[in-house]
Amino acid sequence: MYVEVGAWSGRSHPSGAVVAGYNGKAHSRLAVRWAAHEASRRDVPMVVLYAANYPGMTGAPGSGLHHRDPGALEAAEEVTARGVAEAVATCPDLEVFGATEVTSAVRALTEASRDAALIVVGSRGHGRIARLLLGSVASRVAARATSPVVVVTEEGAHGAPGPEHPVTVGPDGSAETDAAVRRAADTGAAAFSDEADCGMVEPPPARTSDPAKSEAR
Repeated sequence: MYVEVGAWSGRSHPSGAVVAGYNGKAHSRLAVRWAAHEASRRDVPMVVLYAANYPGMTGAPGSGLHHRDPGALEAAEEVTARGVAEAVATCPDLEVFGATEVTSAVRALTEASRDAALIVVGSRGHGRIARLLLGSVASRVAARATSPVVVVTEEGAHGAPGPEHPVTVGPDGSAETDAAVRRAADTGAAAFSDEADCGMVEPPPARTSDPAKSEAR
């Protein structure tokens, strides 16, 4: 058994948790396992979040609650329970909560980011369909979330910040660059203790026009 949190349970998410998006598919299981290791490393609780946004689960908003077919929420919570079990099997001593939200994955994860230390989502790979999926879920969450977001791919599922996986940040000159650099430094410091290894990828130099060539034209 696990403690259910979120809108339908009436219980708030634990503050500062690592939240992993889960839907029962292979890429989401990788994300849950990665998130469990990261939550354990940080010594914070974890939330496995399943967005049950499918026909029969929700209807058009009305004056009361969304419409739910009998047993639909219970079936959705069984999916959440499998994700929680995956996390507990990965890190048995980790405190893991479950959240079954009746909304889209993007909205559920974005809202969860308000109190989360980190949002973790999975990606199926690098194919055309995967890029579309990444754009519709992971990229939208990353653009809207108020906490950092990690996208776990099959190739990177076994990697975490450490001696063989330095933290790299690519500044782009925007106002958010300083925050990104600070976050990368904090992550590197936590992973490497006193031997943080944070690499910075410099952006390409800006192109400038040549006045002489402009006049020649």
